[in-house]
Amino acid sequence: QSLGMTGTHLRKSHGLHDDNHYTTVYDIYLMLNRAFTEQKFTDAMSLSSYTLTVTTAAGSQRTRYLSATDRYLTGEVSAPDNVTVLGGKTGTTSQAGNCLAIVSQNAYGEPYISIVVNAQNKTTLYNDMNTLLSRINDAGNLYGTMEPAIEDRFAAGRTPAGTMFPGDLCRKCTDPADSQGNCYHNL
Repeated sequence: QSLGMTGTHLRKSHGLHDDNHYTTVYDIYLMLNRAFTEQKFTDAMSLSSYTLTVTTAAGSQRTRYLSATDRYLTGEVSAPDNVTVLGGKTGTTSQAGNCLAIVSQNAYGEPYISIVVNAQNKTTLYNDMNTLLSRINDAGNLYGTMEPAIEDRFAAGRTPAGTMFPGDLCRKCTDPADSQGNCYHNL
């Protein structure tokens, strides 16, 4: 609530499906934007793997090896030219599809947060993300230059409160989105 995440209700900490566990793309942006201000988070989100050692209540130590599922971090997918992926978060459920929220930098060192939700598979997820990333070095509206077929895939990924940011122009009616990224087309 303190971040202004009014379209989010987190019922369970694991993030798996629950009818009362939901968020919006705008709220994911708010959360990642805030997390990116914390150096420990920024350091952790850029790692391809991490060895975690914890001490149990009984005093014994356990070690767990964690591997990134972000294919940019693992080197399985390359970002477009002049784009540096700093890190991010993946997520997949049958209801939400394949999702990815990342922080990247353009050729001028400016940070960007990019989010794709509801992709049918990992290939589509990273193709759609690369479509977004390929535009961060261009001035102007990201959505205004998308091919219709790609634009339809992003529109299909809308969550109840939409995928626009406040002030973005709706692609259907050209009205500006409200403070939560909503237009009547995606309510």
